[in-house]
Amino acid sequence: MEWKEKENNTWRKNKKVQGIAGLTQKAVGERVGFSIGTQDSRIRKYEKDMMAPKEDIRIKIAEALDIDMSALNDIDIQTEEDAIRILFYLEEKYGLEITKRMFRNQCSLQKQF
Repeated sequence: MEWKEKENNTWRKNKKVQGIAGLTQKAVGERVGFSIGTQDSRIRKYEKDMMAPKEDIRIKIAEALDIDMSALNDIDIQTEEDAIRILFYLEEKYGLEITKRMFRNQCSLQKQF
């Protein structure tokens, strides 16, 4: 996956989270501290990949959406081994359990987030 494609995925996630949070582009821009008149246009430019926010702005956007910064980052899965590593991580961190039932693999989480 190329860098540009990863960035687009990041801002698509941002847009989804923004929608789930019930916030407009302008509201996110206000929370970030952008000046009046540029609040929605700056967020829109990030989402359309017309501008790339610096790290400090990315942090403020994550804070404005009340999410961990890592939620906006992409996970680069290119091989089965990459997927297995992620499953092991989820197992250790969140109690993911992978079982085989009736000739099907099944995943379930034992802990609530």
